[in-house]
Amino acid sequence: MTSSSAPTVILSGGIIGFATAYYLATSQGDCSDVTIIDNSPTLFEGASGQANGILGAYGFDPALAPLANLSYDLHKELAANHDGRENWGFSPIVTHALNNKSHSTEAVSTDHRNNLSVWFKDDEAYSDEITGDEHDTSRFTSGNHLVLRIPGYEGGRPHCDQIFLEGIIGQKVDISDFQEGSLYVGGYITKAEELPETVMEVKPQEDSVHEMKTIAMDFLACANKSDIEVLDVGRAYRPFLTMGRPVIAKAALHELLNKPQEVPAKGNAQTGGVFFNVGHGSDGITLGPGSGKVMSELIRTARRHSSTHPSQNTGDVLNAKLWYLKPLDLYRTLKPYHINLPVNALPPGVQSNEESEEYQGIIIRNIRGKESTFNLDRNDFQVFTAAGTNHSPFTQAKSVYEALKEKEYSNADVVRERYYPAVEAFLKTALGAEKALAFTHDVSHEPKGI
Repeated sequence: MTSSSAPTVILSGGIIGFATAYYLATSQGDCSDVTIIDNSPTLFEGASGQANGILGAYGFDPALAPLANLSYDLHKELAANHDGRENWGFSPIVTHALNNKSHSTEAVSTDHRNNLSVWFKDDEAYSDEITGDEHDTSRFTSGNHLVLRIPGYEGGRPHCDQIFLEGIIGQKVDISDFQEGSLYVGGYITKAEELPETVMEVKPQEDSVHEMKTIAMDFLACANKSDIEVLDVGRAYRPFLTMGRPVIAKAALHELLNKPQEVPAKGNAQTGGVFFNVGHGSDGITLGPGSGKVMSELIRTARRHSSTHPSQNTGDVLNAKLWYLKPLDLYRTLKPYHINLPVNALPPGVQSNEESEEYQGIIIRNIRGKESTFNLDRNDFQVFTAAGTNHSPFTQAKSVYEALKEKEYSNADVVRERYYPAVEAFLKTALGAEKALAFTHDVSHEPKGI
């Protein structure tokens, strides 16, 4: 079996697992042998089946914004290709945040009550502020939640609404409607409990659900509360990471197994690996397709590399040993340092606190002649050559190279006067930046003595 056709096993059958499987199965190349394993007897028993499915840009970390934008575009693409409105209720949604007028800390210039949904009770005591443009929703239903239906509302409107009540009741509760006419009440009215071992053991907290139902009834346009029908109740856990964004990465097998890294023998390269796609928190639905697509490309890339894994050094490939800092607890409170002075010039043990460890089988490839295949967006670096062309941005790269003579690099004023502007002009031309600012520099050179 070739590495490109090696089977993939996905643990967990939520939206991210299924998105990964989908993009593997529909990618170019033989990646169709995909198996999803989940510990529940039915699909989407966890957060993917319990969340309200609202897709929106809720102030993503700048480092996460590209993934969010990719995923949002993929949601729309999937809906367009597979009749999302009919099959899973994909439709525009408008979000609202309500404030108590008598206690509001911000003046609201316009009363937007007419923008509220037809299922929401009108009241002069609160004001409505539209908090975002139209986003989209898919028909999935997080935390404790309940799904209701009220007489006379059958859905089918051009868009849906999501209404946040925290500004009025002081608790994180929101109500959303779906295309088929049901209403989703969700929020963070919960009680601490020991984390269940499996998703099948996660049960809604009755007291919390009752409180949320009571809150919702005060805001629904239904004269007789006894006519409000409860269709479903639920609860789900959604893992967060302290850094605030998910991890999508391949794990080193030798680290997972706590064993030294070994270089595979020639013709016996390892084709597998363990990949993690975790920590999406409350944005799992929004980030699902993008995370799945990125994961599928990581897997496919690993397969391509493993199928050509070099076991011996060649002219363009070096199988190397490198040393990296050990992950010592010391470095949590004290930065690694090395004082570049002769040992005899310092007291014993003062010169450095660095401890390194060896990693084997690190593949280093020569990219000469292939520079144009690398770019910042895909590889985190980009190469520009100064010779052989008069076309921008290469002309600018040449101007950087020629901005100073070697002996002038030691003159900080000359560097700032001539080199800074050349670098700024190059960056704006090469990367399309509106503004570039050079603000400091270091000069690397051979030591000239102590």
